[in-house]
Amino acid sequence: MREADRRLGLIKSVAARLSDKRQKGKVRHEAVTLLRRRVMALCAGWEDLNDAEALAADPVHQLPSGADRLGSAPTLSRIVRLYTAPD
Repeated sequence: MREADRRLGLIKSVAARLSDKRQKGKVRHEAVTLLRRRVMALCAGWEDLNDAEALAADPVHQLPSGADRLGSAPTLSRIVRLYTAPD
């Protein structure tokens, strides 16, 4: 999945089109990294955001996400709500 995404640039392209409304001074994880992590988890069958804590320490999950330090479950929940909540 990671290699296909790297070649096609789908997640990066989607992230570039999303408006990141988070407070810039508080951002620790780029939106593209969080989006990539969420998409890769969904592709691997991890639908529940509560699993994010367990997966954060898993090197197999870190590799496709492209980050050494992954956002917490609350961070992922906030960004999912940000992009899925009606305006």
